[in-house]
Amino acid sequence: MQIIGIKKDSEHYSIASLSKEGSEIRIHFIETVNSSTALKEILSKKEHVLVAGLPSSQVLLRSFVSLIKKKALLRKTLPFKQREIFPFDPKEGVSKTIISPQGKGFFVRIFSSQKAQVKKHLLSYEDLRLDVLSIEPMALLRFALFLEQKESDFLVVHFDRHKTLLLAVENRRVKQYVTLDMGAVELKKHLVGPLEKKLTLKECIDKGSKEFVELFGKKIDRALYFLFQKRESLKGQKVLFTGFCEMYPVEEMFLLGREELFSPLVVGNRRGFHASSILSHALSIGLCLDVIQDDEKSCQLLDKEFFPAHHRDHFVKKLKKHALVCLGLLVASYLLFFSYVKKEDIRKSTRLDTLFEEFGAVYPLFFQGLNEESVEEKLDFSSRLITKKKLEKSPFVAVPKVKNLLIYLQQSKHLKILENSQDFALKKLDYQLMQRPTFLKPGEPYLVKVDMVFNTALPEQAKAFYAEISQDSVHIDLKKPITFNQRKNAYALSFFFKE
Repeated sequence: MQIIGIKKDSEHYSIASLSKEGSEIRIHFIETVNSSTALKEILSKKEHVLVAGLPSSQVLLRSFVSLIKKKALLRKTLPFKQREIFPFDPKEGVSKTIISPQGKGFFVRIFSSQKAQVKKHLLSYEDLRLDVLSIEPMALLRFALFLEQKESDFLVVHFDRHKTLLLAVENRRVKQYVTLDMGAVELKKHLVGPLEKKLTLKECIDKGSKEFVELFGKKIDRALYFLFQKRESLKGQKVLFTGFCEMYPVEEMFLLGREELFSPLVVGNRRGFHASSILSHALSIGLCLDVIQDDEKSCQLLDKEFFPAHHRDHFVKKLKKHALVCLGLLVASYLLFFSYVKKEDIRKSTRLDTLFEEFGAVYPLFFQGLNEESVEEKLDFSSRLITKKKLEKSPFVAVPKVKNLLIYLQQSKHLKILENSQDFALKKLDYQLMQRPTFLKPGEPYLVKVDMVFNTALPEQAKAFYAEISQDSVHIDLKKPITFNQRKNAYALSFFFKE
């Protein structure tokens, strides 16, 4: 998809179209159109993302160094800091914060503009359906870094129709910028005669623009002082000239009296486009680059309350579409689940009917379960029949209860003698259900294993208790193994208990 950057100036539109193909950035076209009709015709040809920039005169930049070591904690303090460094409340503005590590802390840059100015600027593009709103200082930085890959500190002078923007770049990031209310239109007003070719500085002065050149020079001096404070720090400074440099002697006007301080950067033809065309569309290209780069430096302001209406409509349409798809999937899932449950109910009901027929051969009351309709009713019937109904001839064997085991042990004559001795201690009494009846094997007997461990100083009574257990065929299953082990005063006895 192509990214189209647009810079509107009265009825003039400077546009550029870029895209990223792999790691390479491709410029599709750059041109200037003089009517919104021609612009809309260009925009209608291909799918695109349209980006404009908030003018530098409407964006304030404040920067500071923070010694807070955690970025998350630093972000929490920013609203309070913004109240100190900006002339308006943070709630009344839209801001973009860029935080970069520096030393033991962070270097913080905050670009901010009042919401009223953002709304006013968006109204001027209302008929074009903007997708992204960036800021011109960041766009100019993107453009400069796109052309100049080596220099990290330099100055960019952008000479526009009505304004001139001076952007100081330090460590390849925006240091500060100044906007002058003087541009190509003001210069042209002072010229006498038509502009047929690029004029020299002498020709401009001869044509009556001496006053403009002098005033321009004074404003440049004030701007440079604001950006760099000391004149000595300007020596050897590289400068990149962009904007309307093709017909006007911008370089000569800027360098007048400053030749020993600045060294202009030379820009050649790029990507098949003439250097003058690229430089005159610097902001449009830079706006595209800001969207393409899309990193922590990107200044994109259309979010929250400024979210584009056509994006919101598109999002709502997609949301409705996805909601319908989800609803369809939900209905389909419900039908599949209902079908699965129905099949499971039929399978379970058939299985229960089979069991009722099998058990009915032993106990006829089970045949009544065949009259029940649902699985729940069949299960409820079988539960009532098994647990509550007193069956005359039940196929189910009663489980030996723990209570009965304790009563049996309490009635043991030899165990009573052991319990009454002072050194007797019952260490362990385990009741384990080793076997039980099932629906498939209702006649299977319960098999309960009992493990006892006790201490006593009466070995004869312990052996007598073992003998008592070994001879009781009523309560003890003598067909199963009975074990008795002695280790000093510790005895271990295991047997299988029955009702």
